[in-house]
Amino acid sequence: MFDETFNLAVALLLIAMGTYRSPAVALMPDLTPKPLRSRANAIINLMGAIGGIYALLMINLLVTGEPAENPSYLPLFVSVAALMLLSVALLVITVRERKIAASLPPEREET
Repeated sequence: MFDETFNLAVALLLIAMGTYRSPAVALMPDLTPKPLRSRANAIINLMGAIGGIYALLMINLLVTGEPAENPSYLPLFVSVAALMLLSVALLVITVRERKIAASLPPEREET
């Protein structure tokens, strides 16, 4: 029973993380001038790697219990969820997509 519940929770978490990352990656080319897009893409990938490191550190620090026992993953989930909510809040507060897009010069069509 625990294995099925855990697998379902992991699957739902991965779907949620995918829906979180996709808009951020899609937002980048809209708001970044063409010469800077390569750097912006590198920053997005770096932030993903930092998120992975954060998750591994939190697993090491917050998952308690012996491997033979049933460890508690609730503190880990709460820490990752809190970081994601904080990140979304910062994104919503700091990035004004329409204002930035209006201030960018129109791009030429390449043929």
